[in-house]
Amino acid sequence: MLFVLSLSLSFSVNVAAHADEPKLDKTDLFAAGQGGYETFRVPGIVVTTEGTVLAYCEARRNSRSDWADIEVLLCRSTNGGKTWSPPQRIADSGKDTVNNPVAIVDRDTGRIHYLYCINYARCYYMYSDDDGVTFNKPTEITTACETLKEDYDWHVLATGPGHGIQLRNGRLLVPVWLSTATRFHRPSAVSVIYSDDHGKTWHPGEIVCEHPEPLFNPSETVAVELSDGRVLLNIRSENRAYRRAISISSDGATGWSPVQFDENLYEPICMASLVHLPQPFADNDQTFVFANPYSESNPNLHGKHNFRYRENVTVRLSYDDCNSWPASNVLEQGTSGYTDLAVGPDGTIYCIYERGGEKGMAFEYLTLARFNRAWIEEKSETLADEGDNSSHSVPRELQRWLQPQTWTRDTDGPVLSLGEAGEFDDTHIFAPCVAELDGTYHLWYSGSTGTVAQRVFDLGLATSNDGRQFKKFASNPVYQFGDVKHSILTATLLRNPDGSLLRENDNLRMWFSSTDFSDGTGKHALYETNSPDGIHWNPPSEPLLKDVYAPTIIKEGDVYRMWYTDVSSDPWVFRSATSLDGRQWKVHPRAILKPEANWEKSRLFYPTVLKADGVYLLWYGSYWSARPNTTAIGLAASIGGLNWFRNAHNPVLKPDPAHPWESHYTTSQSVIRNPDGSFRIWYASRKKPPFVNKYFAINTATWTGPSVSE
Repeated sequence: MLFVLSLSLSFSVNVAAHADEPKLDKTDLFAAGQGGYETFRVPGIVVTTEGTVLAYCEARRNSRSDWADIEVLLCRSTNGGKTWSPPQRIADSGKDTVNNPVAIVDRDTGRIHYLYCINYARCYYMYSDDDGVTFNKPTEITTACETLKEDYDWHVLATGPGHGIQLRNGRLLVPVWLSTATRFHRPSAVSVIYSDDHGKTWHPGEIVCEHPEPLFNPSETVAVELSDGRVLLNIRSENRAYRRAISISSDGATGWSPVQFDENLYEPICMASLVHLPQPFADNDQTFVFANPYSESNPNLHGKHNFRYRENVTVRLSYDDCNSWPASNVLEQGTSGYTDLAVGPDGTIYCIYERGGEKGMAFEYLTLARFNRAWIEEKSETLADEGDNSSHSVPRELQRWLQPQTWTRDTDGPVLSLGEAGEFDDTHIFAPCVAELDGTYHLWYSGSTGTVAQRVFDLGLATSNDGRQFKKFASNPVYQFGDVKHSILTATLLRNPDGSLLRENDNLRMWFSSTDFSDGTGKHALYETNSPDGIHWNPPSEPLLKDVYAPTIIKEGDVYRMWYTDVSSDPWVFRSATSLDGRQWKVHPRAILKPEANWEKSRLFYPTVLKADGVYLLWYGSYWSARPNTTAIGLAASIGGLNWFRNAHNPVLKPDPAHPWESHYTTSQSVIRNPDGSFRIWYASRKKPPFVNKYFAINTATWTGPSVSE
């Protein structure tokens, strides 16, 4: 055969002692200049029904151009990517350009279907029935795309690249991109071709999207089937939103939804990869892996819509059908480009990707990485304390948010105090939940009367024109659980990611924690209610999730994201959960923060999350180790909402001994961002011992936000 590559592993980290430990190793499969080829590009990878790993690519002989003399090479591994066969040439057309190879593994027949194009004008199909050892003679199937000319008069045709998919109903599906140019890729459009008879015949789908705005030259696309059977396309384009484009169809061929941008996925104008990651014993499995260059922080990008550096290939994990990507890890920090992903029967994830080269273009190596889910989640589950948050370990996007914060108390006294004797809130007042509603600040809070042992919290309401001087609603409380035993605790409203109020069906949607303090068990659960005006609330739902205290909930796209205090055992920790309806919640398997920083004496409580300038910010409370019997408020920041970095200057808001009503406690906060970019916080407070009242008042403070120089 042509040549044999060195198959030694370039490095291995975190060798696993058991299946749940992070694993990663890398192998350079192809290197520029070897075997008489100028370079190797456009990789693809699949795992056969026999467990054989097939890695393939374009081998460009006389130049690095997309229009070079290109052949397609394939390597096989029968031991999970540990060793590889010499590469074999599986597609060649003399001096022509053989481009955009795509493989599909047919789980029903075991056949490997293979498509590619010649000179970006003709499409060919072949298959292997012996696990990729040999392939039959190719058949031209360009006619499958000819009818697309009725809607889009294309002259350039390209499949994939990467891999295609097989739907649950057996349909084989391959994305294609088209252009009305000749030897150029622009302007362009995206469609699909499919087969319902295991590759015997191929048919065109509908045009999914086309140039111009807002998409700008959509091209290389990857497809996945979601948990409900819908098909999602993740599309490369030159859009000025710098985000990956998404379209969804019920059958993978017709009725494509209008394209939307995934705010969580950066677009460097480069092929990306996406694959389903099966979870054993999981119902309605929604786990997916995504990989592409994440070069958003490169200053050379700004203002350029038709070129972006390719570097920093990052792998991301979604637990909710590609709606959010909370876990991620960097696979290649340097120059790196096209990727493709596959999953082995043992859960090993394979990523073949381009790396090396100059000026942000990746042409030197095709490298195979093998890793597991735990490796992707490794950084997302790192519980970083102050010692970890040095400038070299904190992502660049977060550093400006993790500088010292100067919160200014701008009132002479508390904004809300205990009620008069005999009122529902004459003993306790805490857990403010503040939102702007119809031009007025509304502050909902938990209040109780009577003894501490027999306390039952109801929901009160106060309003203000400036957020500093509040007047209690005359008919308080506005909401009670209804059984004279269960409390309304730590209420939170549905919000947009930026913290602004979000209505659904013209109603406010509220979740809260509840418990019966009199039974002594301390068991809490999550409940939901809704209201048209914030005053009249519907009866509470059935318990939605146990052991939930102090939830905070935002909605991103179609996904509800919740962070909350898990009170199932001591010490209390923070967890994250997602939902498609706000009622059935899927909890992330590991705690996202534990009380491990130096200032955190014990327990974490009252997380408050909002998204500012693309960064998740989490204010939270803990007992302050420097001052026993006090609590303070800290801050953590995250790119995806799971991997949190604490502020090294925590706590950022401390009790103020100069004010008796808050000499010992600042806690159970609510935060909003003002139109000018500043932040306002409302928090419950408590005076020094003896604690006649558990919580004494609610106060407020402001922070201008990080400076640009930070």
